[in-house]
Amino acid sequence: MAYTIRNDATGVIVYDPRLDDAILIDPELHQKDNAFGSFECEMFSNHSEYGNLHKRRTIYAIYKDDAPDPMWKGIFIEGSDGLSSSMSLYFEDFMSVLRDSMQDAFVFTGQPNEFLASLIDAHNAQVDPWQRVTLGHVTVVDPNDYVRRSSESELSTWDVIKTRLIDTLGGHVRMRYEGGVAYLDYLEGDTANTDPHLNTSTQIIEFGENLTDFSRVVSASETYTACIPKGAKVDQYDDEGELHSVALTIESVNNGSKYLIDEVARALYGFRCAPLDLTTWEDVTVAANLMSKGDAWLHSQGVKLANTIKLSAVDLKRLGITSDSFAFLDYVRVSIYPLDIEALYLLTEITIPLDDPSELSISLGETFMSLADRQQQNASQLQQSIEKVEQSIPGKVQTGVQNEIAETLTTVQTLIEQTGNSILSQVSEIYTSTSSFEEFQSQVSTMIEQTANSFEMQFSTITSQITSLDGSVSSRFSEISKYIRFVDGNIILGVDGDPLILKITNERLQFLHNNVEIAYFSSGRLYVDKLHAITSLTLGDFAFSPDSSRGMNLKYIGM
Repeated sequence: MAYTIRNDATGVIVYDPRLDDAILIDPELHQKDNAFGSFECEMFSNHSEYGNLHKRRTIYAIYKDDAPDPMWKGIFIEGSDGLSSSMSLYFEDFMSVLRDSMQDAFVFTGQPNEFLASLIDAHNAQVDPWQRVTLGHVTVVDPNDYVRRSSESELSTWDVIKTRLIDTLGGHVRMRYEGGVAYLDYLEGDTANTDPHLNTSTQIIEFGENLTDFSRVVSASETYTACIPKGAKVDQYDDEGELHSVALTIESVNNGSKYLIDEVARALYGFRCAPLDLTTWEDVTVAANLMSKGDAWLHSQGVKLANTIKLSAVDLKRLGITSDSFAFLDYVRVSIYPLDIEALYLLTEITIPLDDPSELSISLGETFMSLADRQQQNASQLQQSIEKVEQSIPGKVQTGVQNEIAETLTTVQTLIEQTGNSILSQVSEIYTSTSSFEEFQSQVSTMIEQTANSFEMQFSTITSQITSLDGSVSSRFSEISKYIRFVDGNIILGVDGDPLILKITNERLQFLHNNVEIAYFSSGRLYVDKLHAITSLTLGDFAFSPDSSRGMNLKYIGM
C-alpha cells in the first residue's frame, strides 16, 4: 500500500516514496467528521515544487494505491520557513471552499436534499470555477420529509449547512472526487442501519491482532438537561397594542413556563439549557406540537453522552494480510473482549502518516446514553432500590427472633422479541420482600404483541405470599390478567377468565357474555333484552319512580 500526491492543476508528482526526487518529510493527513481536514508536511528547497506554491491557488490531491481518483484534496493555506533549507506546508480540506460564499437571508420550506441543493447552487453562482462543488448523495431525511429553515442575516454556505442541517438533523458531510468532479455527499451514517454509500471495512480491529493502543472517552460536553423549544414566527400584540413577530413558545401548554426539564438528567448533571439553534423548529405552528417535539428531542438527544473510542491500529493491508485498508467514514468492526466491546463503529477521525501508514491513528464514535447513566436514570425513574430495613416485631415468636431483617428488591425487565409473524414487547416489574418468617412477591407486567392484522396489550398482576410461623406454612397466590385487543379494526377489552367482555366496532358497542351478545349501543340507541333501573326511569319529559307504598309514580319533569 502506498500513497502519492499530485499537483491537481499540473499533474506533477509531488510525493511518491518510490521516487528519489518526490520526497516530503513527515507528510501527515488528518480527516475529521463534519470538519475541515488538513495535510501537513515539510518540503526541502531542492524539491521541484518548492517555488510553485501559491496560497489559496495550489491544490494537492492525495491518491491511494494508484487509484484513478484522489481520496482527498487540499488547498495550500500556509507556508513557513526559517534558517534551515526547508519549508513547513499546511493544506486545508477542499471542502473549506464552502466558507468562501455567502447565503442571503432566506426562508426555505421543503425537503433536506432540496435545501442543500439550493445552497450549492447559490455557492456555485458566486465563486470561481475551481471552487465549485456538485451535490452528490443525500440520505439524511427529516421524519416528516419536510423542513423549514430561515436566517435573518447573511451566513456563509458552510455555516448554513452546519447549523441548519447537521446540528438539527445529524448526518455526515464529505467530499468525494470522481471523474474530475468534486461531489458533496450528506449521509446518514447510522450504525444500526448502514448507509449504502459508505464502505464497510473487511478489516476488523481486534485485541491481540492489530490493536496497538486504545482509550475510550465518554463526554458530557454536549449533554443538556433542559431546553427552550421555539417554533415558527407568529404575530402578537404587546401590552401597548403594537404588533410584533415573535417565535412560537410553549408557555400556553406548559403551565406558563418556556422550559422543558428532564428532572432525572438534572439530578445527574445539573441544570444545563441547550442552545436555541438546537431546539428551534421553524415549521411548527402549534404550541402542543412544539412541546411534543421539544420533549422528544430532550429525552432522545439532549441527555445523550458522546462516546468516542480512540485507538491506534496496524493497517494489515500494508503487511499484505488483508486486501482492504481503513478509510475515513468507513464502518469498522471493533472486537476487544477484555473490555466487552463488540460493535460496528463509524470511523469519524483518522490521522495517516503517508510515509508509514502502519502507524495510523483512528477515532470511532457515536453519541448515546452510556449504560451506567441509563441504569442510574432507570433507578431514579422507577425508584428501583435494594435496601435492608430493620423491623421491630412486637410479641413473642417461638423462633426467638425479636428483630427481623427484611430485604426488599424491585427489578425491572424489558423483553423485545421479533419473529417472522409478530413483534412481542414485554415490560415487567417484580417487587420481592423476604424475611426469616415471610416471603411476599408482586409482579406487574405489560405485554404488547403486534401481527399483520391485530394488536394486543395484556396487563398482568401476580401476587404470591408464603408465611411460616410456628413451623407451619401457609401460602396464598393470586393472578389477575387484563387485556386490550385491536383486531380487524375492532377493540376488545376484558379480563382473562371473566365471561363478560366489551367489544367496540364501527357499527356498535357490544356487551358479550360467554361470547353471546346480551346488549349493544348503535345509532344512538340501546338494545337490551332486560333493563333494570335502580331508582328511576326517564323517558323524554317524564319519569317513572317507585314510591314508599311500593307503587309506581309517573311524573312530568320537563319545563
